[in-house]
Amino acid sequence: MELSQLEFFVTVVEEGGFSKAAERVFRTQPAVSIAIRRLEEEIGTSLFERSQKAPVLTEAGELFYDYARRILALRDQALGVLTELQLLKRGRVRIGANESTSLYLLPHLILEYRSQYPDVMVEIFRHTSDRLPREVLDRNVDFALMAYEPVGNDLGAFPVLRDELVLVVHPDHALASRDSVKVEELGDESFLAHNVKTGSRYKVTETFAQHHTPLNITLELATIETIKRFV
Repeated sequence: MELSQLEFFVTVVEEGGFSKAAERVFRTQPAVSIAIRRLEEEIGTSLFERSQKAPVLTEAGELFYDYARRILALRDQALGVLTELQLLKRGRVRIGANESTSLYLLPHLILEYRSQYPDVMVEIFRHTSDRLPREVLDRNVDFALMAYEPVGNDLGAFPVLRDELVLVVHPDHALASRDSVKVEELGDESFLAHNVKTGSRYKVTETFAQHHTPLNITLELATIETIKRFV
């Protein structure tokens, strides 16, 4: 059973004849008649009383007409939804992000996106950066925002912005009034750190190692906001 057959059948009923139906669907009358005849052969019953001058539905035809209209309506609805999805008028976007991205980058971006596409559902899933590539590969998220470029060629990646790491101290700390601090001056300081493997922690560790300066981590905490609170 083809959708075109259903469309021809419904059109014949609505137009009250094969000739008018053929004009409406841009086919010849014999082509419409053959399509409906094949449809009747497939379903095993007649849809029209052939003894009448104008097409009159049989009892089976009246029942089938209702279902045919519903099927065609579902087709039109499905095509409409897909068109809206392509135009970003509806659908769902699943974003994977680490903690800092979720807190400081996404709120502004999502609000701006929602203003342009208010009917698109946005879901944000928070994961550590080392887990995000697998989430994309497993299609659990559509894309991910990470603090560093993933290793390997399985994923495409491009930069969206450059972030800056800054030293955070209590306002009464001796370094608070300084405009800049050398890494070598931090060897005697106590640090609070993230207890997960993040790109920022790796950068800090690498920087201290390059300057041959000890990194004295005395407390590890789960979130950036918690770290700032402890400082």
